[in-house]
This record gives sequence, structure tokens and C-alpha cells, in this order.
Amino acid sequence: MKEKLGVFIDSYDKNSDLWQNFFSVFNYYWPDCKYSKYLVTNKIDYTNNNVNILKTGSDMGWFDCTLKALYLVEEEYILFLFDDYYFSKQMNNSDLDEIITLMENEDLYFYRLSPVRDFHKQSTRCYVNSDFVYAINLQPAIWRKKDFINYLELLRQNGMDTPWEFEKYFIEKFSKSKEVNRIPGIMYDTRDIMGYKNAVIQGKWVGHVMRYYNKKTELKLNMGSRECMGIMLELYDYVKISAHSFMSYKTRKQVKKLLKLFGFKFVS
Repeated sequence: MKEKLGVFIDSYDKNSDLWQNFFSVFNYYWPDCKYSKYLVTNKIDYTNNNVNILKTGSDMGWFDCTLKALYLVEEEYILFLFDDYYFSKQMNNSDLDEIITLMENEDLYFYRLSPVRDFHKQSTRCYVNSDFVYAINLQPAIWRKKDFINYLELLRQNGMDTPWEFEKYFIEKFSKSKEVNRIPGIMYDTRDIMGYKNAVIQGKWVGHVMRYYNKKTELKLNMGSRECMGIMLELYDYVKISAHSFMSYKTRKQVKKLLKLFGFKFVS
């Protein structure tokens, strides 16, 4: 019987130096993955690790390339990953099967897998209210493919083209609500079943993430010629991420505005 889920790794040719490390980690923690794996590229082939290549042609922007690739996937649901999203826990097919069944029964289209500090003390699964910033985002998640496509098509028609614009749309969409209500169709998993780690930030390897795999596993990941973040930049990024756990979206905007006056730069 054909599986309902496919693993969708969103990438492009300029990030081809990330692929070997990604699949080394993927196969280490999920050696018995029963789902089809799809890697998005522009023109480059990648023949290792039993991966299906989704070629999108010349780089037309994130929306266009991702949409073109999604239309080539047969499965009804996708596990969405960027090429720098790493596992650090053993993955189980049964966990994913259970989630798909839940999504079907609950009519869910977005099921977030990466941890969220705001929800870590709640039950293993929780619904999300409209006052939560980044309620829908591009973190590791299972999407019902048709809904992901519909949103991408809608936003592209409105001139949006970047991942940040995708996430910003949902911030503005839900913040307009005068009342705080549960957002239908989405759910968060608080267990961090992936042991999610982000290996690249702003185009640079995250040093402590790379050191983790080189110390905890026998993988010995190769950083190649890609630059590694300095200690101060790592510390700054840690503080910035931690701020999300105790600052409201409005407060973070005010702090960012102030810090920009002192020369700090932000990608979002």
C-alpha cells in the first residue's frame, strides 16, 4: 500500500554542499524510513541515499520552485524540511503514521514538530490560539499538501516570493483578529520527536551544532568551505531566540527597532 506521507527536503543548487551532511544525519537517525524522500534542486542530480530528485529548473524564487516541486509529489501529506534541519533523536515510522491518522481524524493541515518554548509544559499535543506569533511557519512540520499549495499560490499571486514573506503573512492574518480563538486546522507536537537542530543560520554553520554531531556520533560531518559562525554571533543568536520565550511580538518589534539604531541587523 502506498504511503500517505512523503519527506520533502526543500533546497536549491547553491546549497548542494549541505546535502551530504543532511543525509548522513538523516540516515543515522532514521535508517528505516519507509517514506519516499524528495530533494528539491534546480538542475543538479544527487544520486545517493535513495532520494527522488525534484528538478525545478533555473532559480525562479522560493515560491515558484517550491510550488513546482510540490506538484511533482504524489503523497497527500509531506514532512517539510529545509536542507539544514537535522535530527538528533531516533525517528520512528509509527510516530509519523499516528500523526497522519490524527490529522485525518481532526481535519488538520499543519502539524508542527519542532519544539516551542511556550508550549513545552503542556500535553504532548496542543491546539494554537490566534494570539500566538508564527502560528503557521516553515519550521519542521507535516503539511497536508493541497493546503500548502493553496497558500503558496495565494501569496504568490499577491507578489510574495520569500520564506519570510510567507511567515509574515500569517503573523498579520491572525493578529487582525480582535478575539483570541483557537486556529482551526493546526496543532503543535510538544515532544520534539525529531530532536530538532538548525545546522545553518544566515548561511553559516552553527558551530555548537556541528560539534554536537562530531562528539556524540561517528558521523564526522564535513563543513567544507562554508564559513562557521563565530562565538559572539552564536551567543547573539541564542539570546535572540531565547527572547521569544518571554517577550510579546509587540515588545520584540520595539526592541528590534531600538537595536537597529545601534547597527544590529535582523533577517526578519
